[in-house]
Amino acid sequence: DEASVQKIYDEMDLQRATQAYMDFYPSLSVYAIVKSQIRDFKFKSSSDIAVAAGPGWLPSEPFLTGNNSTVYAIASLDLKIDGPTVVEIPAGMYGTANDALFKFMVDFGFVGPDKGNGGKYLFIPPGYSDKIPDGYFPIKSASYRVWVMMRGFGEVGLGDEAVAWFKKNLKVYPLATGPREGNYANTTGMGINPLPAEDASVFTDLNEIIQYEPTGLFSPEQLGRLSTLGIRKGQVYAPDARMKKILDQGAKQGGTAYLTAFRDRNGEFLDGGKVYKLNVPANAPVKRFWAVTAYDVTTRGLLDAGGNTNRSVGSMDKPEVNKDGSVDLYFGAKPPKDKKLKNNWVPTNPEKGFFVVFRFYGPEEGYINKTWVLNDFELIK
Repeated sequence: DEASVQKIYDEMDLQRATQAYMDFYPSLSVYAIVKSQIRDFKFKSSSDIAVAAGPGWLPSEPFLTGNNSTVYAIASLDLKIDGPTVVEIPAGMYGTANDALFKFMVDFGFVGPDKGNGGKYLFIPPGYSDKIPDGYFPIKSASYRVWVMMRGFGEVGLGDEAVAWFKKNLKVYPLATGPREGNYANTTGMGINPLPAEDASVFTDLNEIIQYEPTGLFSPEQLGRLSTLGIRKGQVYAPDARMKKILDQGAKQGGTAYLTAFRDRNGEFLDGGKVYKLNVPANAPVKRFWAVTAYDVTTRGLLDAGGNTNRSVGSMDKPEVNKDGSVDLYFGAKPPKDKKLKNNWVPTNPEKGFFVVFRFYGPEEGYINKTWVLNDFELIK
């Protein structure tokens, strides 16, 4: 009957909405970051730079797997507004650029075209056909929006010193105008919501992405499925009450996944109310340092261990080292009784589950070929 037919159509639309949420989550993530930097950090142009000079972020800035073991500097390019855009970086910088699909575009620094010597990267918009001048590393972009991120280490300092360092050494500006004034700010603790919405409003953002970016950025198959949900290039997006309800449910059903440690060695999910030990074997295969960070399973941002605090622990924090060269890290709501282990403690929230990301800064052969293996979490109590 008609009711059965309608149920089938509703289910088909729900499945398409759920799939669209998952398929376009990377694009939605970039767009959420760009929008939040404008809204929360007051970005006005691509020359504005947000510096996480704490080092890194606090739980009030829940960037997806952002960390607090290095200083960040981030900027958002808009090649539709500025045309070809220059990112001028200093020597020794690490970083990367991603397009509006959150696809990797280029590395900055030692593994990038500048080979660690610094230089001028020129991001070229879709369809640009003019001659590209000499003296730049040209990067052709398939999208108009580009998100760039730099990491600073000890040489940049912390706080105001780090902001001043990036203001002196990192420049972003349109090729047509040359260097221009930008706002450089320490945004650690300012608060930002860079996460995509998890209700029907996320499809309004998705429509804005489709309208703004070139059609060629997306596959015809993806665009075809979006069309069935009422999102079409050049047309007004106006879902009715039925479709809004379905889209809201679709956003709630979609999610994301990240390959990292969610469970202990017994297969149980990590619980902030319990105490765990993680043994890091000696001679970790890293060129610079390693660090481990706890994240909130709800937001995927930094875990708030109380009072808007989060503490990463890494090899640069001078943790207590065992006789065999390994390091025992402890995860729990309270610090270990042995005061010598203060720098080996990652605080958790007793009322929340958590997951961790273990980072290798400058991974070396032992990590790549898996001859060095990190141990599993061991439940202490």
